[in-house]
Formats: sequence, structure tokens, C-alpha cells
Amino acid sequence: MPRWIRTTLLSIAAIAIALILAAIVAVYLLLQPQRFTNLLRAEAGKAGLSLALSAPAKPTLWPQPALVLHGLTLSIDNRPVLVAARARLVLPWHALLGGPTTITRLELDTPRINLAQLDPVLAHMGHGKAGPPTLPHIDVGIRIRHGSLVRGNDLLLDNIRLDTGPLAPDRIFNMQLTADTAHGHPATLTLLMTPHPSTNAIGFDDIHLDARGPSGLGLVLTGKADWQGGTHIHMALRGTLTRSSRQHYQVRLALDPAVTNTPFLFDLALTGPGLSANMHLAPSRLLVWWRTLGGSQASTDLPLPPIDGSVHASEITLGNTHIEGLTITTGASSVPAPATSSPVRP
Repeated sequence: MPRWIRTTLLSIAAIAIALILAAIVAVYLLLQPQRFTNLLRAEAGKAGLSLALSAPAKPTLWPQPALVLHGLTLSIDNRPVLVAARARLVLPWHALLGGPTTITRLELDTPRINLAQLDPVLAHMGHGKAGPPTLPHIDVGIRIRHGSLVRGNDLLLDNIRLDTGPLAPDRIFNMQLTADTAHGHPATLTLLMTPHPSTNAIGFDDIHLDARGPSGLGLVLTGKADWQGGTHIHMALRGTLTRSSRQHYQVRLALDPAVTNTPFLFDLALTGPGLSANMHLAPSRLLVWWRTLGGSQASTDLPLPPIDGSVHASEITLGNTHIEGLTITTGASSVPAPATSSPVRP
């Protein structure tokens, strides 16, 4: 090989090695992984969460600047709420030049969210002094892949895929969610809304919620909400519940804010073919009732759900049981209502 070719190749190799070394120096000295880890801890702290990692963050440059976090855990009072095997913080290119400490996207792989750890927090909602409303800013998009939602040892949703845009004042917020139910059926959820903060409240206008489940089940709701801090929330939604191509029900859903010694209540009205229902329910009390079922299944006296209102149905089929002319009234002023049932259908 001629000497000049060998010299040229060695020069190119030396330049390539120098560029690689410069990139490594830039990643560790200019990107400063610890400052972005501290930023994430600070943001988690604003939500009352503590962040822990099983190993220091590792920076990468391809296909874009990012930090890889392994063994991420978000906790409330040392109770793990979210555990992810891997997280990735996508950063802007100007971060390499010492620019502002910002994150453009948060990605989570195989996260596991345990709702049971949130029970103590939800149980105390509304008991403390409500502060002024503050819109939680999401300046970055959030992406979740292969996630799961559990309550203790019970799987609620699996194979969760979530994508969101930023959450900022007077900008449309969008969220796309797909998942499999505990029985393996696919489900989807789309949410759009526009937050409008003011001095005493935060309004959420143009809410559009579209949920789809198995067997043609669908729910579309539109409306608005108003949050004045704490659990003082007003919400009014209306839309359509679809059970099949021939069964469409009109839905009205309202949320009344919590007051002293009274939790917030959902008002649900449902009308359609052979069905009329008007119910009032407290989510916190409904959650307690649901958890007591596990200990009551062996008993013949099952507790009634904490729902006030009435249901009138011409017929209802639950598995192999078919009920006709069903009327149920619950609450302080409820009286027994007659109901007739037909023989069990095979």
C-alpha cells in the first residue's frame, strides 16, 4: 500500500476517534445527567412522590440526546406506586451546549402501577385545607409501552400503551390509551380537553372522551369541568352509551363537589331501550364496598352497593339469568319494589 494512502487512512481514523472521544466528553460534561435526574426528582416531589433509581442515569446520543434510567420507582410514603424497568428522558439538542434544563419527552417501558397504594391518599382527599388550584404542567409528551395496572395482586389492565401531548394553559391536551382487560379483551380511550386557568379556578373546556370496549361497547361524552381547588370540582358531561348497533342510551354525568364530611358525588342518568336509571354515588364509598366483596362472598348476605337512586329495566340478562320488569330504588327513602324473573335461559 502506498505510503500516502496509509497516512490518509490513519489520519481519518485518528479524526474519527477524536470525534468519538469529543462526543463522550460532551455527553458526560455538557449533558450532565445528574441535573436532569434532579429535575425529574423535583417534578415528582411537586406531585408528592419520591423518585428512586437502581443505577445512575446513562446518557445516549442516538437517535437523539437522551438519558436512560434503570429500575425507576415512584413512591408515596415509601409505598411504591409506579415501578418501571426502564425509563428514557428525551432531551433537546441544545442541552449538549449547556442550554436550559428541559425534557422533551418521557418514555416508560413495562411500568407497573398499583392503585392500592393510592388508597390512603384518596381516602384523605377533601379533609385538609384546600389550596388554590394549580394546573400540573406537562411540558413533555409521555409515552408508556407494555404497562400494567393492578390493585394489589389483581390485574386490571395489561399491555397498556399511552401517548399524550403537553398539558399547558389554553392548549388542547390529547391522550391516547389502548390496553387489554383482565380477560384479554382490547379497550381504547381517547381524551381531548383545553385547560383555561384563572385566578380562582381552572376550567377544562371542550372535553371529548371516547371509550371503546369489547362486543361493540362504546361511550362518547362531551362537556366541561371547573376546578376551584382541593375536591371542589364541578363537571357536566353528556353523550351516548352504545351496547350494539341497535342499542343506544343517552348519558348525563355530573360531579358535585365535596363539602364538609361529605365526599364528592357522581350523578348518573341513563335512558334508552327498556332502561331508565338515575343514580348518585360516591367513588370513595363505592371503592370500600368493592373491597368488602372479597370477604363477603362466602356469606349469603352480600352488602348492597352504596348507591342512591332508582333503576327501571324491562329486562336484564346477566350470564344465564334473565330478569324482566326490574325496578330498584335505593337510599334513605327507598321502599321495596317488585321484580319478576323468567326461568334461567340455557
